[in-house]
Amino acid sequence: MTLLAAGPSLAWAERLPPHEVDMGAPGDCPAETVQVVQVTWQGGVTEPSGDELGVGALAAHGVRMRGPDGAEVWIAPMAFGDLDDGDNNVDLCLDMAGVPLEVRVEANAVSDPGPAQGGADLNPETSVIVYDGWAR
Repeated sequence: MTLLAAGPSLAWAERLPPHEVDMGAPGDCPAETVQVVQVTWQGGVTEPSGDELGVGALAAHGVRMRGPDGAEVWIAPMAFGDLDDGDNNVDLCLDMAGVPLEVRVEANAVSDPGPAQGGADLNPETSVIVYDGWAR
């Protein structure tokens, strides 16, 4: 459980099957996306400025991947998708094949869109294991 004053934390992450992902439209992953991991936050998230998630938050998101050769590496998403809908799900658009294993977000990368009095509720460092939705 995350206290409200601590800001939003990751609750779930799932690699989505390609047929479940909208791509190429504004607010969606770019058409050249290789695969998508959808993360669910324990509340809505925005940039600390209050703007929709964008380039400022990308570098703070990391995905631990097992590549086709079996080696594990950390990568940053190339873009965010599933934006502009006001919910707590965000797509991490990846440009690497392989199996996503974990998502980690550095502290102070995102904020609750309804900040508490006296300032924004920024996220603590947060991570979650990725469920493989392709295996369904």
